[in-house]
Amino acid sequence: MNAQPANRSLPYHLKVCGLTKLNQIEDLIAMKVSFLGFIFYEKSPRYVLNHLTLEDISKIDHHGKTGVFVNEEINKIVEIAEKAELHFIQLHGDESNDFIVELREKLKPEIKIIKVIRIGSNTAEGKNRIIQIFKNQSETDHPQPISYYLFDTDSKAFGGTGKQFDWTLLNDFEIPLPYFLSGGISEENIGNIEHLKQKPFALDINSKFETEPGNKDTSRIEKLIASFPIKTPTSSTVKYQIKQAKDLTEIETEHILKLWNISSWDTMKPDYFRVFFNKSEFHFLLDLHENILALIRLNFDFALEISGEKLSFAEAVGLVSAYKKKGYGAKLVELFRQHVVRENIETLGFCHKELRPFYEKCSIELLYDKAKAIKESIDSEWINSEDDDILIFHVSEKRKELLSQLSDQNNAYLITKE
Repeated sequence: MNAQPANRSLPYHLKVCGLTKLNQIEDLIAMKVSFLGFIFYEKSPRYVLNHLTLEDISKIDHHGKTGVFVNEEINKIVEIAEKAELHFIQLHGDESNDFIVELREKLKPEIKIIKVIRIGSNTAEGKNRIIQIFKNQSETDHPQPISYYLFDTDSKAFGGTGKQFDWTLLNDFEIPLPYFLSGGISEENIGNIEHLKQKPFALDINSKFETEPGNKDTSRIEKLIASFPIKTPTSSTVKYQIKQAKDLTEIETEHILKLWNISSWDTMKPDYFRVFFNKSEFHFLLDLHENILALIRLNFDFALEISGEKLSFAEAVGLVSAYKKKGYGAKLVELFRQHVVRENIETLGFCHKELRPFYEKCSIELLYDKAKAIKESIDSEWINSEDDDILIFHVSEKRKELLSQLSDQNNAYLITKE
């Protein structure tokens, strides 16, 4: 089962790091904090094994238990992850790309890796560090081993300083994965997050909310949660859900068909619907009463032939919102993209040029006019696709390059279709 943080009442997930006390952990769970951070770095004043055992941590009933490691041996990380039943591994040291790839291979697949990028006062040096890490990840021959980045203030102590780096530096980059923002976050500066072009997936707080190292001021954390500005739509009023076609109820299949409004499918019965879409999963944005606000289908029965090579993708298709101009479609696209990136599902989609502004606003990369070079077989005849653009939700650089080279003289052929 994939480790997924619980829904929150904030626009961003919250991670509280440097935990050492079980009573405070219970309080944070009651506050619905998404990630609980335990530091396994012996030189840290918040070294968790000075206070709790691995068995203590394993018994904590939470799906966001995160172990923080600094230049630790791979086998030691794997051992601790298994004994403490961790869901996330945060690498806060100088771990190389080869190290991360090997660690990914040895960890259970459901355990996700968070790679920390430490940023100091030297802006140029910080930018170069970000560029190099992004470059190393894009050039790897292995599946993406990292699920998240975490940006923190650089220090000899590897974090926990309470100092803030220049967050606006992040506006110079297109960050390829969901990310955590850390480094001196407090009530005084948290509003500055709104100036970031690409918003964080989660906020990471630590020393600013302590009375002493490892002793959290839970009342301040609770006030932070209560006072933070809420966006619309927020996870307090909507829920993200994924279902396989076989698990859809009769009411759900009827609602989906109604939203799609495709005349040839109007009479499709629930049993046939489940069979027809048996290689798809459905992603929903739901309200508190489980009503569908928006939906998108992820089709796994999809492949293209390019230059004689068959390439399988997941296809995002059938995006529709139950209400216009409410932001539900954009919210679902955001959550959907985070999911396929987190699960490393190579996913593309297609759109007509009229929808370009919508996807551009959603920060989805478009390969303009490249869908026209894809041919489909209709009645044994190859014809050009009716779509204009290819949408890149999560595609490797190598495959993206192949797609960007499509033209009237260099076609792709749809060889798998429902």
